[in-house]
Amino acid sequence: AAIALSKTMRHHSNSPSVIATDVSKSALDLTVTNAYRNGVKEMIDAIEADYRDVASLLELKKTIILSRDNTSKQDQQGFDIIIGSSLQSLFDGTQDENAQLWLALDTLLSKSTRVQ
Repeated sequence: AAIALSKTMRHHSNSPSVIATDVSKSALDLTVTNAYRNGVKEMIDAIEADYRDVASLLELKKTIILSRDNTSKQDQQGFDIIIGSSLQSLFDGTQDENAQLWLALDTLLSKSTRVQ
């Protein structure tokens, strides 16, 4: 999915950036290989992250912030999309304010980068 999105987005955005996440290093390696073969490697960052683990999400967030700090002001537009596979369980129980989806979004969108 990251490859298809990148290929589509490069025609609709100045400098698109896709962050592909997975808990499996081999899945991320495959993503990078496919991105290279499809000519979109420069658009994709493959980062190991587990949406069920706050520390992992905070590490993802720090990685994104650090990558922004290493770019010029003009290039600091954030990212266009974050993709993960097998996310069905993330959407289970969303009627509960303590559901995993809300915890993950709170972690990624909060200004803090510390584990609470």
